[in-house]
Amino acid sequence: MSIKFYGTFQELFLIVDRSGYLGVWSPEDQATKRTFRFNNGAILNWWASSGSLQFQGKLGPREEVEAVIVRMLIKKP
Repeated sequence: MSIKFYGTFQELFLIVDRSGYLGVWSPEDQATKRTFRFNNGAILNWWASSGSLQFQGKLGPREEVEAVIVRMLIKKP
């Protein structure tokens, strides 16, 4: 499934922040890609130019985080 998010980085930042998961945004790649590394091992990559979201990491944590974030993206006002 291809996941897209066409909002701003600030909007994505708030969604991740409100998800309740802890982690850090990587300082590199800011010009073309944003990466959030969750403390549970999941990783979220976002390319603003295409809107593409990609989740990586071990299956359990990745699927858990992906389900929560995608649900929040759908409910985004």
